[in-house]
Amino acid sequence: MAIDVAAPANQWVVKGMPESVTIQGVRVHVFPDTVMCYNDTQVREDIKDGDVLVVPSDEIVGILVEAWPTAITAHYGELHRFRAVVHENRCVAALSAFAPCRVATGWRGWLGA
Repeated sequence: MAIDVAAPANQWVVKGMPESVTIQGVRVHVFPDTVMCYNDTQVREDIKDGDVLVVPSDEIVGILVEAWPTAITAHYGELHRFRAVVHENRCVAALSAFAPCRVATGWRGWLGA
């Protein structure tokens, strides 16, 4: 595994295929880009509602909200923006995963307003 989970998520390195790890009970899926992240959330059965999604190369952290891969960072790439998902009344699942997402990834300064 190429991911050093002791380091902050923006320092993680994904070489090739996505990786999945569990950090403090939170399932975290790490991808090389947002296109693969989005597509994998639509077809992989191991990625569940509330799981954390990380694209370290773009400093993007997100949560799968139902079927919506949603970025909670300022940058969102091909993922849905957090504000748009909240507007669609899907905020309960997203907000319940928010704190574990921050703990699991340990990111610094990525969060978008």
